[in-house]
Parts: sequence; C-alpha cells; structure tokens
Amino acid sequence: MTQVRSSGFFPVDDLHSLYWERHGNPQGEPWIVIHGGPAGQSHLIHTAFFDLSLCDVLIFDQRGCGQSLPYGERRINTINHLVDDIERLRCFLKMPRANILGLSWGCWLGILYKIRYGMSGLKLVIGCPFIPIATVQELHWFYFHQQICQTHSLKPLLIAESESKSATYYRCLRMMTTGLDSQKRAIAQLWVNTDEIATNAHQNFYQPITLTDEFFNPRTYSAIMLEIHYHAAGFFITNDILRQVARMDAQNVTLIGGEKDRMGMVATHWLAERVNVEVILVRDIAHQALHTEMITQLRHLIAR
Repeated sequence: MTQVRSSGFFPVDDLHSLYWERHGNPQGEPWIVIHGGPAGQSHLIHTAFFDLSLCDVLIFDQRGCGQSLPYGERRINTINHLVDDIERLRCFLKMPRANILGLSWGCWLGILYKIRYGMSGLKLVIGCPFIPIATVQELHWFYFHQQICQTHSLKPLLIAESESKSATYYRCLRMMTTGLDSQKRAIAQLWVNTDEIATNAHQNFYQPITLTDEFFNPRTYSAIMLEIHYHAAGFFITNDILRQVARMDAQNVTLIGGEKDRMGMVATHWLAERVNVEVILVRDIAHQALHTEMITQLRHLIAR
C-alpha cells in the first residue's frame, strides 16, 4: 500500500477547505487526479493508476466532498468554483504544471480546466467519462422521474403538473432537509437506483439496488443532496461552455471508457463528434473506473 508523502487542508475561501494528499516521487512526472461525482471523493486506490516511482501524484476532495470541509456544503459550490480550485490548489502546493486524470465527473472538470488554464504539451486522460450535456441530463431524469411515478408515496409530493425537472429536484432537496426519515430514505433509494441504471447497460430498470440500514445516515443524505444540487442547476452549463469545448486543443487528450456505460457512451460520442480525441473502449465494462481491467488500461495509457 502506498504511503502518503504529505497531506493537509487548503482553505479556498472563508467557507470551504479542500483536503489533499501527495503520493509518489516528488521529482516524478506531475499528475493531478480529479475524482468523480458530484459528491464523490478521492481514494488511495486512485494511486493504482500510476507507477509511483516515476510519478508525483496529487489527489484531493472537491468542495463538500470526502474529507473536505464542511462536508456536503452546497453554498459557494458551482462548476466554476471546482475548476478554479484545481489551479489554486496546484499553485498553493507549488506543484509544476501537471497532467490530468479525470474520472467520471472529474473528466468534465478536467476538460474545463484544460480550456481555462491551458495544458500545452501535457496529457489529459479521461476515464469512464461523465459529461453532463443535455442528453445525459435527460437520460438521468427519465429514469429518476419514472421511479418517482412508480412510488405512490412520493409522486404527489415531488411532481406537479407543468413544473420543470429542476423544480422536482428542488422539492427533493427540501424533503431531504425537512422531510420525514421515511421520505429521506425513499428519495435516497431512488437516487441510488437511478445512478446505477443510468450508467450500467446491463442493469434491469425494475430491479432496485439492495441497501442496508447503515447506508441511510446524515452523511449519505448530504452527499445525495450535493449531487441533486448540481442536477437542479443543470450542472451550471452554458452555451458558451459548450462552444469552448468544440474549440479545445485535443492534442494529448485520450478517452477510455466501458462499452456498457450508458451515459459514458453518450458522452463519448458527443465529445468525439466535436473534438479529435483518441478513444479507447473496453468490452464488458460499464461505469467502473476501478474495475481491474480499467485500472490496467489506464495505467498503461498513463505510462506511455
């Protein structure tokens, strides 16, 4: 198991402090890992993508995530904040300009970071992409909406005629904040089911994920609420952001994903239609960045 070389907290403003860790060779090739989410977190296993004798690896938790403080905080938490945090943390640690490994949601932050700050001559590796374009958002909403409609105790409370999906998401947030525990559990169950169904092509829509009582706790609810916060805001995507992606320099950008990743394949096709990225697809894998085969493929890609 790798040893943490150094770690700490970086206060990005008066509210948020990001938890970070450095691993590997301080003289090695610099890499920053951007974890998935929203509301995911960094893991020690993320260092398994690298030969730590040759790489200087920074992993960190985004605002409101993992060990960053305060946990689950939705205030001052937008995509612009998350992208700027990457560069601010790099500068705070006096780290050289670095390659980026973006996992799932982290790949979208990596793309926006490359556009905003430039990565001339550096690599951007995208693993199991999640790019929250309109099609992906609608796919996730379709599955979530269908499950709400089939849950008779929630449907009249969450869905009103002629309301937007954002309104339903905000109703979910209010119920997760002030509702009964049974209502919080029900929304959490539906949300986990939706995430699983939307990303894995082999998953049966009518087969819910079995969750233990330990899953239903305030920390889990905070994570789900942070994720819903981003869905409700349309992930803070603007037409200008989408136009910038189409003009992105695709040199040294490689995407690797699983063929059974529903939303990942939508994202892959969307990006490949606009930018000349190298695409590698792995058979029989869904949205599973930590699958043994995906780790092997990413490790090989990073080392080349």
